[in-house]
Parts: sequence; structure tokens; C-alpha cells
Amino acid sequence: MVEGCNFVYVNQINEEYISRLISNITSLRLDVKNYLKIASERPVKALVPNTLYGIDSDFLHNILKLSQINSKKIDGSSIPYLMTSDEAGKISLFKFGLYFIMEVVSTVPLYIWRDNAQYRKVILDISAAPGGKTFLLSNMFKKGVIISNEPNRTRFRRLYSNVIKYGLANIALTRYRGEKFPGNELFDLILFDAPCSGLNLYYKRKKEVIKNLR
Repeated sequence: MVEGCNFVYVNQINEEYISRLISNITSLRLDVKNYLKIASERPVKALVPNTLYGIDSDFLHNILKLSQINSKKIDGSSIPYLMTSDEAGKISLFKFGLYFIMEVVSTVPLYIWRDNAQYRKVILDISAAPGGKTFLLSNMFKKGVIISNEPNRTRFRRLYSNVIKYGLANIALTRYRGEKFPGNELFDLILFDAPCSGLNLYYKRKKEVIKNLR
């Protein structure tokens, strides 16, 4: 009798577990489907003016209008920047390095380090390619030295290209693996933005992003 009760009880647990599991899988499928639908649309991007070339957000906003690119100015950071959902990477202004296009979340350093720039003299960007954070650091800490490190040969070429394109004169480029970076140096700040799956690029590189996830 006891064994029979236990058997029924165990079966009930299994049925409840399987029911919850199926429900969770169904919910997950729906979440993924909705996410991919949103990820297929062009996201809002941040356009950060290159202050090293004397560009500010007001000038950039007005000159982008001439190229029929709508943008919204965002104040409150150390370098006011613009936000847009328009394609801003195919015009000469971008090709000549007047602004950097980046994910909105990548502008975080503009806020968290905006009030103490004078204390940042030697900064290490340990996983730097393609160079967005290096660009920000170079613009924010003009009197400092930024060590821009990228171990991957292919990604390093892109980093080097952007350093030249944007005129980042206070940059020293290195190619150490992060865990083997010389430990006898002292830095006022170390930035580590680890390489990710690239889901933010799903809207234009679907096959590449799916490959990275695998």
C-alpha cells in the first residue's frame, strides 16, 4: 500500500515537472521568436563626435541634416552625442572620421568617468578592437596615454585602421593576450569589454551571428 502511494506520488511529480518543462520550452520559443523579430530591425545607434577633429554634437547634428540623417542630441555625458536609427555609416563624414558609430550601451564610459578625467593618466583598454572604447578614451583623456591592446591579428588590423582614421595620437598599440599582459605596469584605469556573440549585429549579419552562438 505504501509502495503504491509512493509510486502514484512520484508519477504526479513527474507529470507536473514535464508539464512545467513543456510550458517553459514553449515560453522560451516565443521569447526567442519575439527577440529575433526585434533584432532583425535596425537598432538605434550612438554617433559620438570626434572632438580631436574639433567636432561637437551641435555641428554634427546640423551637418547630418544636409545628408538627410535625422538625429537627436543627448546631453549629460562628458561628450554630448547623437542618437539615430538612420544609416549613418555610408557617407563621407563617417569615412573621414568625424564621428564614431557605436551601440548606445557602449557610451557608458562617457558617464561613469566624466568627472575625474584629470586623475586618469595611463589607461589600459585590454580587449580594444574594433576601437570604439579606445576612441572614447582618447577623446575623454586627451592628456593621458591609452594602451590599446588586441591579441587577435585580424581584429588588430581593424583597430589600427580606426586609430589612424580618427587621428588618435595618444594611443600605444599592443598585441598581448589578456592573461599574459605584463603585470609590472601600473595603470590608473583598466577597461575590459570582453568579445561577445555579436547579437546586436543580427539585423545585418544573421548567418555570422548564428554561427557565433554555436
